[in-house]
Amino acid sequence: MELPVLLAILATIAVGTYFQTVTGFGLGIIVIGLTVSLNLVSLPVIAAVVSIVTLFNCFVALMGKPLMLYVFSDGSVFSNGMIDSSVNGRGKGVWTGDNSSTAASFFLVYDPVAQQTAIRQQVGWMRSDASVETTATPAANNVNLLVETVILNYMALHGEEGSFDQAGVFPSHGLGSSTNWANYLAFGQIDSVTGGQIT
Repeated sequence: MELPVLLAILATIAVGTYFQTVTGFGLGIIVIGLTVSLNLVSLPVIAAVVSIVTLFNCFVALMGKPLMLYVFSDGSVFSNGMIDSSVNGRGKGVWTGDNSSTAASFFLVYDPVAQQTAIRQQVGWMRSDASVETTATPAANNVNLLVETVILNYMALHGEEGSFDQAGVFPSHGLGSSTNWANYLAFGQIDSVTGGQIT
């Protein structure tokens, strides 16, 4: 699946889950209706995805605990335009290689106590050719720094980002000074946390 298609499906799921959260219904109607009508994915596949998302939502709601869900893609496959006319190919494009320059990651935050307001909606960006802008952040071109950025954001949800560069945590991290890495925070402390602990 190409990255733009995957991102379109994820965006549709985000809209559907938001609508479901606000109104109490509509996830399946929106996600299945949009993705199938736009030929993004087949009906059986998206129906299974909606079922999994619904089960996951129910599990989180029943637990009553905050959640940070991190999703990443290490890129996408690409085709040179050649068509596979074999029985198994059924006239589809032939995948000829991997394209790591289109990698992407995101995370979602759920807090049962209150809706969280993002400090910033996006850290980094994509170029017009759909490749990652590798100079946008230190994490854009270094998987180790991406991991550090995710951990920094997880710590921020607990109000502990100030400890990030202290001894025993990440004293030798590569995100620069606290002034620099403050630009890579998406959320502040969530309402379910007091003194670094989930209450």
